[in-house]
Amino acid sequence: MPAYNKSKVIEQTIESILNSKYPSFDIIIIDDGSSDETLSIIQNRFSNHPLIRIFTKKNGGKSRALNYGIEQTDAPIIVTLDADT
Repeated sequence: MPAYNKSKVIEQTIESILNSKYPSFDIIIIDDGSSDETLSIIQNRFSNHPLIRIFTKKNGGKSRALNYGIEQTDAPIIVTLDADT
């Protein structure tokens, strides 16, 4: 999940995914150089969650953030979502 300046919605989006009934998944979040509180919200609320991995990178746009996230997993199935979905 790429996230850029989504402090108002990021927590709700992540909680929604965590409430999924799908039996096995993990969440990779890439803060794409946000200038708001997006990264601190993610870190404060979810940094110790066993299903969530958080990465941050210099802002490079959504496609670069998505590709970076895809590089962080070897999962056979990858689903991408916007941080405000």
